[in-house]
Amino acid sequence: MKAFQNKNRRQAQIDFSGINLGLILDRVRKGIATPEEKFMLASFSGRFLRYWQDELELINQGIINQWSLTQTKS
Repeated sequence: MKAFQNKNRRQAQIDFSGINLGLILDRVRKGIATPEEKFMLASFSGRFLRYWQDELELINQGIINQWSLTQTKS
C-alpha cells in the first residue's frame, strides 16, 4: 500500500524549473495574476503559505526588500 501511495505522490509533483516565482508573487500582490499563476504560487507555497503572508506583511511595512528579502537600511 505504501509503494502505491508514493508512486501517486511522485506523479502529482509540479516542476517549477524555469518559473520566476518573484514575478508571480508580484503579479498576485498587484491583483493581476491569472488563475494558473495563483495556483502555481499556492502549489509552491503549500504548507509554507503562512511564511509568504508574513513576508508580504514585512515587505508592506518596509522592513525587508521584496526582491532580496533582506532588511532594508534604516
